[in-house]
Amino acid sequence: PPSPSPPPPSPPPPSPPPPMSPGSATTTVHQTKVSFRASGTSSDFTASIILKLKQFFANLAFGDFTAPNLAKIFVAVFDARRRLNDPALEPRLITQHRELQTSEVDIETTIASDSATDATTTASTVSSTMSDQPSAAAALSGTGVTPTSGATAEAQQVVVVLVAPSP
Repeated sequence: PPSPSPPPPSPPPPSPPPPMSPGSATTTVHQTKVSFRASGTSSDFTASIILKLKQFFANLAFGDFTAPNLAKIFVAVFDARRRLNDPALEPRLITQHRELQTSEVDIETTIASDSATDATTTASTVSSTMSDQPSAAAALSGTGVTPTSGATAEAQQVVVVLVAPSP
């Protein structure tokens, strides 16, 4: 009699999921990116000055600077000359055909918004308030920041993949 056929090989056990596996959920984050140059070095920008900048942008974007609005704002300060000479740190600002001053910083502010409309409105408000160096200097009067350029502001939508810990 013919021998029975061997049983089919069993499939390999499923591989365990990685410690963090991406979920299928995504969310869209609306934000406004603001960039401008100011005089000084990054070490000049103390926590007090950063707070004044956050308060300024919260007031400009939301009309007040209560704690929930301050939490929506992130301020980063980079030494402009170091960024310009380091290919890994791409400067966002165009130097407008002028030489960088010895002590200049790039200030990049991210303002989180509830909607694309809010981000666009914030970008428009910042652009009109800080369109050139004199208007930026007038707007930031009293903050301890001396702008050397006007600001660029861009509304952005960033899609974020939500990641959940595996069980």
